[in-house]
Amino acid sequence: MRRLISLFITGALMVGLLAVPTAAGADDHLPTIAGTVIAVSTDEGPDDNPRDFDILLAAILADEVLTAAVSGTGDFEGVDLTVFAPNDQAFLEFTGTKTEAEAAAALGDLLGTETLRDIVLYHVVAGAAVTEAEAFTDMRMKIEMANGDKLVTNNNRLIDGLKNRVWPWRSGPLGLDIEAANGIIHPIRGVLQPPADPSTIAETVIAVSSEEGPDNNFRDFDILLAAIKADPVLLAAVSGTGDFEGVPLTVFAPNDQAFMDFTGTMTEAEAAAALGDLLGTPALQNIVLYHVVAGAAVTEAEAFTDMRMKITMANGDTLVTNNNRLIDGLKNRVWPWRSGPLGLDIEAANGIIHPIRGVLQPPAAS
Repeated sequence: MRRLISLFITGALMVGLLAVPTAAGADDHLPTIAGTVIAVSTDEGPDDNPRDFDILLAAILADEVLTAAVSGTGDFEGVDLTVFAPNDQAFLEFTGTKTEAEAAAALGDLLGTETLRDIVLYHVVAGAAVTEAEAFTDMRMKIEMANGDKLVTNNNRLIDGLKNRVWPWRSGPLGLDIEAANGIIHPIRGVLQPPADPSTIAETVIAVSSEEGPDNNFRDFDILLAAIKADPVLLAAVSGTGDFEGVPLTVFAPNDQAFMDFTGTMTEAEAAAALGDLLGTPALQNIVLYHVVAGAAVTEAEAFTDMRMKITMANGDTLVTNNNRLIDGLKNRVWPWRSGPLGLDIEAANGIIHPIRGVLQPPAAS
C-alpha cells in the first residue's frame, strides 16, 4: 500500500504534514491529525483494526484541500477538527473488494476528484474537537460536517446521508478519542456517505410511495400522492413551481394508515375509493393545504415541543402544536410518526417533511 501512497507524497511533504502550526490551545507535543494517520497506518494489507488508514491516507494525499485540512495549514490553520476515520476494512466493504490493492484500484479514478473530496469532508467536523462522550451518546443530534451536509448521531452510532448506520470502533488498540495537535480522531467501522442531491418534496413523496396505486403498505404516502397529483395547486406547491417557486415549505404528511383511519376504511383501495369524489376539489385542496406551512422549513425540534404554539397553515387556518403533538381545527390530537422508515426532518430541496399518524382537519366554517 505504501507503493500507492508514494505516488502522492514526497519526503518533503511528509515532513510538512508532521510539523505544522497547531490549533489554538492544542498540545504542541502531539502530531497533527495528518501525522497521526501516517504514524498509525501500516503496509501489511488489511488487518481489521482501526490503526490501519492506508486508503484514507491515499485519498487525503491526492487532494490539496484534504491535505491542508488534516495538516492544519492554509484555510485550516488554527482550526480544530474532528475526523471520523474509516479504516481500510471499511473501504474494502465500501468498494466491495477483498484486498487493499483492489480497493485502491476501485477508488483510483476518484482520487483527487471533487466527489471523493466531498465524501472525505463528510467525515470531518471543522471548528470543534468532538469527544467520544459528545459524539456517541443516546441523544439524537445533528452535526454539520465540513462539506456542508448533516450527519446524525443517535443511540451510539452515526447515521449518514443515505440512512446507513455506522458504529465506532471502540475495541481497537487505540480506541476512540485519538488526540492530535489540531483535533481528534475517532476510528469508525464504515464509510459515511453524504446525502444525494436533495429532491423536491414532490419527488421525495414519490420516491417512498407507489405510483401504481394502493399497495397495502400502510407506511407510505400513496393516498396523499394521489390527492396531490389530482390538483394543480397542490402539485405546484410541493414541486416548488409557479407561485411556490423559491418558497420553503413544511409538510406534515399523513401516511396511508392515517387516511384509512380518516375514511373509516380497512384497506388502501377502500380509502382511495372513499376519497375518489373529493380528488381535485377545493374541499380536499383545503384539507391538504392545512398540512402545509408556506414560507418556512420548520424542524422537528421547533414543531414538536412541550411549548404551545400556533402556526398559520397554507390554507389560512391555524394549527396548534403542544406537548409533542399537533391539535387541529376540530381539536383532534395527531402525533408525529417518528418510527417511520424515514423518521422526521426529511429534508428536501424546497423544505422539510414530517410524517404524521393522522389527517389534520381544518376548523369548521363559521
